[in-house]
Amino acid sequence: MINLKESITRPLIILIMFFILKLTFVLFLNKNVVITVHDYLDATHSWLKILKDSKQFFVSSKESTIMLDGLPRAFLPSERNVYSLLHLIFPSLLAHWANYFIKIIIGTFCMFKLLSYLWPNHDRGILLIISYTYALLPGFEPLYLAQALLPGLVLAYLKIMQHRELKFFVLIALYPFFSSFAIYGILVIGFVMLMTILSLVQRKNILMHLAILTVFIVLSYIAEYRLFEVMLFSDTATIKSEINLVKSFFPRKFLSLLIRGDLHSQSQHVFIMFLSGITWIFARKSDVIGDIEKILLSSIVFLVFISSIYYASDLAPVIGRVIPQLKGWNWARLMWFVPLIWYILFASILGRDHYIFSRMKYCLAWFQLIIVFSIPSYGNDVRNSILRVVGFNDDLTYREFYSEDLFSELKDTIRYSGEKSMALGFHPSILHYNGITSVDGYLSSYDLERKHRFAALLGDCFQNSPVGYDYFHNWGGRAYYLNDEVSYQPMRSYNEVLHEPCLNWKIARSINLKYIFSLRELDTLNTPLDLINVYSEEESPYRIKLYKIDNN
Repeated sequence: MINLKESITRPLIILIMFFILKLTFVLFLNKNVVITVHDYLDATHSWLKILKDSKQFFVSSKESTIMLDGLPRAFLPSERNVYSLLHLIFPSLLAHWANYFIKIIIGTFCMFKLLSYLWPNHDRGILLIISYTYALLPGFEPLYLAQALLPGLVLAYLKIMQHRELKFFVLIALYPFFSSFAIYGILVIGFVMLMTILSLVQRKNILMHLAILTVFIVLSYIAEYRLFEVMLFSDTATIKSEINLVKSFFPRKFLSLLIRGDLHSQSQHVFIMFLSGITWIFARKSDVIGDIEKILLSSIVFLVFISSIYYASDLAPVIGRVIPQLKGWNWARLMWFVPLIWYILFASILGRDHYIFSRMKYCLAWFQLIIVFSIPSYGNDVRNSILRVVGFNDDLTYREFYSEDLFSELKDTIRYSGEKSMALGFHPSILHYNGITSVDGYLSSYDLERKHRFAALLGDCFQNSPVGYDYFHNWGGRAYYLNDEVSYQPMRSYNEVLHEPCLNWKIARSINLKYIFSLRELDTLNTPLDLINVYSEEESPYRIKLYKIDNN
């Protein structure tokens, strides 16, 4: 008989020590940590820094910001989201780590409570390790807390439906303030609507489902009213209406998503798949794979199947024509539920008293945690920072990526006062983070007219850049200087070959574009550009060539 209280003590102590070591490590490194660039440093960090520095968190949705040539405030993150508020209260890097460590605490707690509810007699130590591993999963930083709270949301639904514990309505009501309607919210509403239809057929729990649906929709609107204004109460077309994804080969995409998962919602589940297969193949009793495992595996396959169809067919545009509000919506976001299902399945497998795992349960649970922590993956910033410290990689640190001292000195030298600029050879988010107004930027949804204006500015660039042309016109999220000869990825050394800029200079003058911040030396012979100076700083990897556009 397992002593549930004793079984949890040792794993709890080890996990707390692990947590404290990680926290101490990142605080000690300060700005010398390595933070993921894609969707972190090139996006959310700079967006929220813009709102904080310009005091635009709570302003009108129509007010212009310093990115994308006056992008309206409505398209940037809601001020009623907990992640946004962390960036309002703390400096950007501290907000990043606060979000990360709060995610681990909340995710561990919620997952542990859910697993303990589903299997009250399972070894609590095993459930705790699995819960911490789930909370440790890398992913999309702005939705860390949504990912962490998802097991709690499932538990709340079960408690309300099975035991009428109405106090759990609080968690359902709070979830929109930790989440994103466009990713988790719409999926939760879809699930509850499906369950409501089933309850109508079964003639039970109808009012409870309708109450959950109403509460969630109303609170989602309150949390993200700016998004609803754009989606439902505005005739503004966004770049999503012109998304044209390159179709994937269905079998290849299906296997990729099933084995590797999704970039933004990783589950690192290959080892769990292996254990599932071993259990299935070598089970001596027919009931080793129970009904719950079959349901979980079927759910994973179904979600992967639907997501693969999105990447491999024209289903999404068809739905978009029927429901215009869903035009451009990424149906592959169903994959965001898959990590939770994999780890519930993991707990179910290790919880069974089967000869294959009976003496290895703790080893298997700890091994999966080590996999999640140590495998190179998107968003695994602590691991990447450790490798940087021991010399195994040479990635740019947070300090180097934004190079605040360099840009501060540069701005003082030229007496910068808000003139429009453009980045060439690096992410425009670096300009935005340092308070420099630009006509370029990165955002997955903004008004279509703005995309077309930027395309006109880049018109000449696309003549000899088919890759850049397809990338921009088929999506448009990165309104960058796109030229097949120039990379915008952060590097320590850059191509010193002279580059002839290819902007439409007439349009550049008409929008009052004044500066080009470039990491490449530009051939100014047939352009209105004048080189002001080359700027560098000891702790920065950049050598910024600053050009001014002659408006005469």
